[in-house]
Amino acid sequence: MKPDTRLCAHLAALAPAQLPIDPADILDWYDGPISAVVRCTRCGGAGILELIDCDQAAGTRGFTLAGLEPEAFAVYRRNVDRGSCDPARLARETAALYACAGPVERLVTLRASDGAVLQAGPAPAGFHLPDATREQRLSARDGWSVWREDDDGNRFEVSRGLSLADTGQQAGQCEARGHEQRYWLAPTRRASHSPPPTR
Repeated sequence: MKPDTRLCAHLAALAPAQLPIDPADILDWYDGPISAVVRCTRCGGAGILELIDCDQAAGTRGFTLAGLEPEAFAVYRRNVDRGSCDPARLARETAALYACAGPVERLVTLRASDGAVLQAGPAPAGFHLPDATREQRLSARDGWSVWREDDDGNRFEVSRGLSLADTGQQAGQCEARGHEQRYWLAPTRRASHSPPPTR
């Protein structure tokens, strides 16, 4: 992550209906976009959308939106368009692209059926994303938990069964209190006898 990379003023202040997602800029798809690059039509700035939550009952998907260096996306697109017989190359190219993104600035909710933007707003201060793959995010059927490790190394589940957006907000609020304890997110386990690995 590049802490100085930010959304352009237009993407940072956009109204929900204005999120410009070009189908050619969708990076990953599973019954709808999982990740995509969003390009500002006014100044050429860029952002990266990343799935954080999937509510099948409501028919919605929640995403984070972070700034992205437009040049990094141009290099990514050029390299991917060249093609390769090496499947690991695409993973490396994608990892390099994500490394050029800034911190999460906005949370966006899309309707799963057609990709329409239902809601967009600023991410809470200190918002966290878990170290979780797309598969882990989609399979967290019991929701997400916030875990805390105190100064003595004891681990405690602070909350459980929340949406990923709510869990990320809660972890950010806990850390903002100034405690020297560590917080991380993990899928909620049905029987929570032992804590998950730390990030």
